Amino acid sequence: MLEQFVRLLSLLSFLSPHSEVRPADVAQETGISEVVIERDFRLLAALPIDLEIDGDAYRVSPPGYHRIAALARSAGAMS
Repeated sequence: MLEQFVRLLSLLSFLSPHSEVRPADVAQETGISEVVIERDFRLLAALPIDLEIDGDAYRVSPPGYHRIAALARSAGAMS
């Protein structure tokens, strides 16, 4: 479970409102199976971060990106 949580956090760093990311590219860069990456992106898509899906590519909307950044800042303030 912790391993999946770490992967999900890592996937967030690949997302941008300015470019699309494909699971195959993330899998190649990280060495994690494309099937696992795809499953994790589907989990992220269920969160209120406005993840946009276009075929096999993912992108986060600008409001979603700001939501993620705000969460990261508040998590940093907690440590």
